[in-house]
Amino acid sequence: MKFGVSKEIITPCVSTSLMGFASVYGVPFKDIHDDLYVRTMILEDEQDRRVVLMAMDLCFHDQSLVEYLREYTMSKYGIDHDNLIVTFTHTHFAPAVKGYDFAWTNPDYERFVHERAVCGIDRAFLNLKEGTLQYGSAEGTWNISRRMPKNGTIAFVPNLDGDRDESIYFLVARDMSGNICGILTNYACHPSNCNGYNTVSSEYPGRLCTLIEAKYYGATALFFQGAGSDTKLREGAYSSAGFK
Repeated sequence: MKFGVSKEIITPCVSTSLMGFASVYGVPFKDIHDDLYVRTMILEDEQDRRVVLMAMDLCFHDQSLVEYLREYTMSKYGIDHDNLIVTFTHTHFAPAVKGYDFAWTNPDYERFVHERAVCGIDRAFLNLKEGTLQYGSAEGTWNISRRMPKNGTIAFVPNLDGDRDESIYFLVARDMSGNICGILTNYACHPSNCNGYNTVSSEYPGRLCTLIEAKYYGATALFFQGAGSDTKLREGAYSSAGFK
């Protein structure tokens, strides 16, 4: 098979508010803790069938961005619409975009994200190489439920006995020399650990990708968010009331 990977920066270069929470609506971000990226992996089999996988360091976006990218990949590369999969790491510390916040969306940033996503697709196609794929998983106690049934309601506190996915999943792309060039990770855990609501950050998904890329120099890491709304990082829960 063949694969191609790329990484394009989408850290805002214009003043804009973050997704954040209600307290930051309309308030421009103050600083940048770490950069945001759009990361792309292309897979091609022996019959020249292609799949484009994209992960963006945004909370999420409405369908207009996905449709735009589907039309682009169809017209330029002949990719079926169903073969372009776009996911978002769900960091709340990224700029407000269409779909979550229509009031504070910055048109300049919207255009910037569209342009960088297209560049990522093009560069991944220019970077196609022969190789192999491996799949695996690992189990750990990195996440914890953040929903506690209490008196007929659900309290927003850590729950040691709550449901969670204990596994993190990996798709590893190696070139014909055995070098790791791309790693796609999938983990079910909500990013909600930063304290500075006016600070740009890719949160733990970006940190995880950075650590993977540091270990495997030259590789590009992608993070696919799982069904993690009910969980958060165990490390980030220690300051929560009632958790020991």
